[in-house]
Amino acid sequence: QVQAVFPQGALTKKIKVGLQAQPVDPDLTAKLLGRGVAVSPIVTVEPRRRKFHKAITLSMPAPKAHSQGMINQYSGNTPTLRLLCSITGVFRKRSLKGGPSRAQ
Repeated sequence: QVQAVFPQGALTKKIKVGLQAQPVDPDLTAKLLGRGVAVSPIVTVEPRRRKFHKAITLSMPAPKAHSQGMINQYSGNTPTLRLLCSITGVFRKRSLKGGPSRAQ
């Protein structure tokens, strides 16, 4: 359930845009990183290096760490969320909107 929303004016030329979501095997993640980590799909937007003139919104499911009994090093009951992104070029602002998870 990955979705991209492009507001009017995000692109100035008519191009084909690809959105890919690659699920990550939870058993492989557990073998490599232990049971304390859960990951969402790896998401890519193509073509790369395309400048968006307005921010686009990417929505993807958060990992279901709470259902696996995971505990993290941070205080409180809210799971932490880390966003790893690879962006080429210069950008001004990144914003994360979502549920109760805190992005770092």
